[in-house]
Amino acid sequence: IRTWAELAATYFTACETGAYRPRRRKKAASTLAGERWIWGKYLKDRIGDDVIGSLTKARVRGILQEVLVLAPSQSNKVRSLLSQMFNYAI
Repeated sequence: IRTWAELAATYFTACETGAYRPRRRKKAASTLAGERWIWGKYLKDRIGDDVIGSLTKARVRGILQEVLVLAPSQSNKVRSLLSQMFNYAI
C-alpha cells in the first residue's frame, strides 16, 4: 500500500469484512456507503494519488478548509474519515 487510493480500497474492504473493527463490530452498509461517498466526493481527487507519507498536517488543514467552504457540515465527516484511515494504516 503506497498511495491513499490503495489505502482507501484496503480500508473499505477491511471494514466490510469485519477485519477492521474499531468498536468491535462490523460497520453498517449505510455507514460504509456514506464513507465511500465522502472519499469519492472530497478526498479521492485531492489525495488519492499521493504517497501516504507525503500528507502533512498543513495539507490536511488546507483540505478541510476547502471542504468547509464547499459544505460546512461535511468538514467534520471528512476529518473523521481521514482519522479512521490513519488509525487503520497504523
